[in-house]
Amino acid sequence: MEETFKIGRRGFTVIVVSLMVAAIILRIKWPDIDIVSSFVEQIFFDKLMMRVIMYALPVLFAFIVFLMPLSMFFLYWCSAVFAGYYVLSAPLEGTLFFALMAIPTLFNRFKIVRFPAAPITLGISAVVLITVVIISAINDVFIIRHIVAKIFLLLPTLHILSMQPGDDSQSRFQSESGQVTTGLSSTQKARMQSITRTNWWELLRPHVESTAINIYKFYERNSEFAINTSKSRATPHLHTQAQDHARNINLANLKKRDGDFDQKAFIVRITKAFSVIQDAIYNQHIEKIQAFVSDALYEQFKSRIDEQQAAGTRYQYEKLEEEPFSIDHAYCDGSFDEIQLLVKASLKESLLDSKTGKTIEAARRRVFYEYWSFIRRPSGKTLKKPGLLEGSCPNCGAPIQIGQATVCSVCNSFIRSGFYDWVLARITQGCEWSYTDPTLVPNWKQLKADDPEFTIHQIEDLAGVIFWNLRLVEISRKVEPIFRFASSECATYIADALRTSESTDRHWWENIALASVSLKGIVIDSERVKLYTLVVWSGIPITANADGAITQRIRYNKPVRDVMVLSRDKKCRTNQNNTLSSAHCKSCGGALSSSFATQCGYCNSTLNDGSEWQLEKILKEDSAEFVEILNQKSEIVSERFAQNMAVEAAKVAEKTKIEETRSGRDIITVMAQVLLADGVIDAAETKFISEMAVKYHMPPEQLEGIIESVKAGEVKFLKPTTAKEAMDTLKGAVSMAYADGVLAPEEEAALERVAKELGYSALDVKRIVKAEEKLMRQTKIKPQRQF
Repeated sequence: MEETFKIGRRGFTVIVVSLMVAAIILRIKWPDIDIVSSFVEQIFFDKLMMRVIMYALPVLFAFIVFLMPLSMFFLYWCSAVFAGYYVLSAPLEGTLFFALMAIPTLFNRFKIVRFPAAPITLGISAVVLITVVIISAINDVFIIRHIVAKIFLLLPTLHILSMQPGDDSQSRFQSESGQVTTGLSSTQKARMQSITRTNWWELLRPHVESTAINIYKFYERNSEFAINTSKSRATPHLHTQAQDHARNINLANLKKRDGDFDQKAFIVRITKAFSVIQDAIYNQHIEKIQAFVSDALYEQFKSRIDEQQAAGTRYQYEKLEEEPFSIDHAYCDGSFDEIQLLVKASLKESLLDSKTGKTIEAARRRVFYEYWSFIRRPSGKTLKKPGLLEGSCPNCGAPIQIGQATVCSVCNSFIRSGFYDWVLARITQGCEWSYTDPTLVPNWKQLKADDPEFTIHQIEDLAGVIFWNLRLVEISRKVEPIFRFASSECATYIADALRTSESTDRHWWENIALASVSLKGIVIDSERVKLYTLVVWSGIPITANADGAITQRIRYNKPVRDVMVLSRDKKCRTNQNNTLSSAHCKSCGGALSSSFATQCGYCNSTLNDGSEWQLEKILKEDSAEFVEILNQKSEIVSERFAQNMAVEAAKVAEKTKIEETRSGRDIITVMAQVLLADGVIDAAETKFISEMAVKYHMPPEQLEGIIESVKAGEVKFLKPTTAKEAMDTLKGAVSMAYADGVLAPEEEAALERVAKELGYSALDVKRIVKAEEKLMRQTKIKPQRQF
């Protein structure tokens, strides 16, 4: 919605011209400002006019309901026209009076002083205004009445001047938002000086672009017709019987292999590491945690810190509040044990100028709901001494030095290989969590037979590292960061694209968030093996001209779904020591001198010699090549389901076996596509999908990005093609909608519409709801009825 009310350079020029023309026309029509003031004065004091207003209120209310927020924009425009008319009609009086009123509001805008929240400020202003009106009416003071009338007409303009541009920046695992803010660091101000000297728009843009959005948000916050997701019902945490069953079995098997493993002790250890990670990120010293996080996760942190340092900013946090961590999922694929902890916490953070230490943005509360995935080899044992998380080599116990993330300098063991200790492989947002049985991936079994050390964890790490290096290529406009990962053809293609764009506008992304990486298909031919990896991410695309001036920036986080095609020679095999070290030298494990290095500085080996997976190309999700891969997977899913249902005993196993669980993002994207199929989504459906997003712990800006992209036809997410996949999607939507035991009529109507598009009926929705009611009774959760 914010994108709809964006004001660009041309729009601002049109508005200013319209204000000037309207003010001049008023000046010609009514040269005396007192005529207008007297008219407004009559509204306040004439009994007949008061009656007219009272009778007109219902009509005015209906007008606002049907035309808001456009009517609110018109109200602000009229007030600005009066301000111009006032200055033209009485230059000295108008300038002094307007300046007297505007200076305090500008102090609030630039945070020299801070007004209370808008409802409180407007309430106080209304009380003062009414009090003055009553006093002037009793004493019949002409001057006061005129002043009141002018303040009343100028009030919307003063409100605009007091608005502070919003700040949607994400500091922990996302980069800063493209949301413009007047709070710039000294570094950013110095960088902008050369631009603003020759480009007036760059000076005004941060204020102008945010004005329309703030007006609309003001309407949203104070209108009972706006969708308010903050008032949604309590967010439940869901678990299926299959998930609980799989977790308990896998933890029991882990305990058999490692008799010293204790869940409580493990959680205590991770809780301590959590604080260490928070401090490292906020203090911009992430090298302290590099030894126990995957390279993909480290590159994500590094990208975040690099942006902060380039902007001359840093974040500071306080009042960290965390709920007790819990083990939500546990898996074992034969190559790794994986434990996923649910992390629910909140903190207050503020944005500071790293040079001056001054506060740029005041402290605000951040809430996160995440899954932290730790992996270890099945042969690993619980340490009875300090390990990776405590800063020691898990093999020999020697202290780990800064920059020593892969190989111990004392015993030469690969410390992040997973053979010795748990390693933090990834952090997944609650709405992005999903699971797929690897055996559902086409040709998985054949590749594992040829290469037993091949693991999904290595591909996730490699794809994550490649992703962040591709973003570095866009920002730096240099191809070197991708040389060590791409095939020669792919690197040449990227280099040619950069060379072609030298004389054109620059394009890059801000507020980048890597949501998930998942292996979808494998193709094995006579010479090479190809992996089709779906990378889901989001960001704000930025376009700038040759002078560095931003010419285009959308106002929402745009979701992107890319397919990385990785390939290698069929004879190559996986190096088990480098599973989570994709950004290090594959030969010696040494750290690279920079992201632009193509040769190891320790062993002098070439980083990309063709013996590892290479980026071959990037496809879109709706490409024919990738659709064929998904069709193969769908056939496997259907065959597996038919086999399981063929025997009665397998029906019981089906209830306790996890094969595939869709993410909240996928389910909400499907629902958005269905509900927006006709291009229209009504208020009830908007409320329903907003509440679903809250239950999946999806941030509002992320939901907005999905909806806006679906409206624009930019999301090519493919809906389920088989009955089994469609039913799983429908079950996921119904289960989450009914998670708190409440299913309102409008929610049921929206679900029935989704069911129809997926090939099911309203009766199927009711059956799933009854199954959920039965499950709640079994788990002693009392459902609530809403009438």
